[in-house]
Amino acid sequence: MTGLKTGTVYPILERLEDAGWITSEWDTDLTRKGPRRRYFKLDAKAVPYAQEYISTQRPKPSVGAAFQSRRLA
Repeated sequence: MTGLKTGTVYPILERLEDAGWITSEWDTDLTRKGPRRRYFKLDAKAVPYAQEYISTQRPKPSVGAAFQSRRLA
């Protein structure tokens, strides 16, 4: 789950595809039950831009959090 409201993710993906950041293709497995799946792939040229964006958006962990996530042997 993304935590975003319904109807938010696909418009974002479509804008990223229009901008050339991602490509998409429909699943061709017709034996699968349920709705058809659409697969998205980040273009290699967009990786540095995506990494830069993520690094500016993700909160930096505190020093305390870094120590709490480690287990002592």
